[in-house]
Amino acid sequence: MVIFNEVISGQIAHLIFTLLLGLTLGWFERKNPARDIKEYKEHLVEVYAFVLLFIVALALGILIRHIQLNHTLINLHARISNIPWYILVPATSLIADFGNYCAHRLLHTQSLWRFHRWHHSPEYLYWFSGFRGSAIHILFMAATSMIILTFTGPNPWIIGTIVIQGLSAQMLGHINLNINIPFLEKILVLPQYHRIHHGVDRKLNDSNFGFCWTIWDKTFK
Repeated sequence: MVIFNEVISGQIAHLIFTLLLGLTLGWFERKNPARDIKEYKEHLVEVYAFVLLFIVALALGILIRHIQLNHTLINLHARISNIPWYILVPATSLIADFGNYCAHRLLHTQSLWRFHRWHHSPEYLYWFSGFRGSAIHILFMAATSMIILTFTGPNPWIIGTIVIQGLSAQMLGHINLNINIPFLEKILVLPQYHRIHHGVDRKLNDSNFGFCWTIWDKTFK
């Protein structure tokens, strides 16, 4: 019961942060949309997808917390906590993003596409669209972060990096807004970059797999 209360508190905090960030980005989206979309008609679908995400994340959180309490892992967590934040943050960012990139490519293979296809189904993209995904899709995309958290423990720098990077990339990749900053476009996955990935042409879907950083698409062509 203690673990459940701990995890549910974290999930509620995560939910509040998600809504605040989403509403803020949504305000910018309405002020300067990339596409003139008069009405979004799929709000209930997005809400269903978000509730599904919350339930799967809650179950994963409880499982991970049980594993974290293993005596051997607790000793490892203590050693990792001594690593400076300026090493933990960039290392976590790159490892988590590379894992998301690999998971994303796997979901586009013939055998797994059926679990990812729903994510590509929105008629229009906006900041809330990126949360649409099946349970299997969610598990694949969360796998690397869950592995990181299992071995590093409840480290605030690592949790903060994963949460902030994950939510920001998810929303910015799908937001109906153009961010025209040439320098950032070379290193970050911005809306116009990820929008190609959601093109109606199936061939375009198999490109621009990057989640936060563009380095993986460039490295693996």
